Amino acid sequence: MKPAVLSMLMKRRSIRKFSGKTLSKAQVRTLLEAAMCAPSANNKQPWRFIVVTDPELIREVCLAHPHAKFGVDAGAVFVVFGGREGNNHLFSDLGAATQNLLLCAANIGLGATWCGMNEERQKLVNPLVGLPDRYWCYAVIPVGVPAEKKPPRTQYDETKVFYDRFKERPGPGARP
Repeated sequence: MKPAVLSMLMKRRSIRKFSGKTLSKAQVRTLLEAAMCAPSANNKQPWRFIVVTDPELIREVCLAHPHAKFGVDAGAVFVVFGGREGNNHLFSDLGAATQNLLLCAANIGLGATWCGMNEERQKLVNPLVGLPDRYWCYAVIPVGVPAEKKPPRTQYDETKVFYDRFKERPGPGARP
């Protein structure tokens, strides 16, 4: 039997089919509270969020991102961002907030997928949500009522674990 916390973590799956139902204000607030519970370097809490709830803008944002097109039927899209200057730990901090949001979504019966950003995607998405260049858009996260069900899973792989020290392991085709 798995500990409850492990079962909770294993519920998080990338959901790419949504019912089209909008999220309630309470659901949005819960997701944001979860995101803001994340640890951050020096407790800077650099995260900021744009919550896109207008169905037409959800569609535009999702179609602008090459890997978020599935999200056009999401109930909301969370845009996670922070200032480009003055935080050497921005990506770590925003990643922790994003993961908290995803875990929370899975555990309140919602589906979500983390769609990462790069400079090219910034140029497509940022103008749609009014984000100035001084901010880095870290992720676009379509969230909604799932229209697909995926079972919890583990991705544990003992070959990726080392105790005390790293030791090279022969890979496929490697000579001993």
